[in-house]
Amino acid sequence: APLTAWDHASPLFAGANTTIGVVVTDATLTKEQAGRLATVAHDGIARAVRPAHTMYDGDTMFSLATGTTIAAYDAVEVVACEVVAQAIVAGVRAGQRG
Repeated sequence: APLTAWDHASPLFAGANTTIGVVVTDATLTKEQAGRLATVAHDGIARAVRPAHTMYDGDTMFSLATGTTIAAYDAVEVVACEVVAQAIVAGVRAGQRG
């Protein structure tokens, strides 16, 4: 299904679009960067779920960093958004298959 599809006339139900996930990286991050990475990962939810971040769902993202690689923090953020969106789509499609 297209990532932007949503019937705007459909009613919203509590918990119907709740998305919970974890972004794990081998990059070295400070505690503050790890917290921000979890916040920024919500952009991936917004790219894949329609509607996203309503007052009816409990979208939550966590982040973990092993600290074994030096990486540009901005690049880590960009990739996190992309992989979160891709993971949501893959999960939905896998659920539809069986």
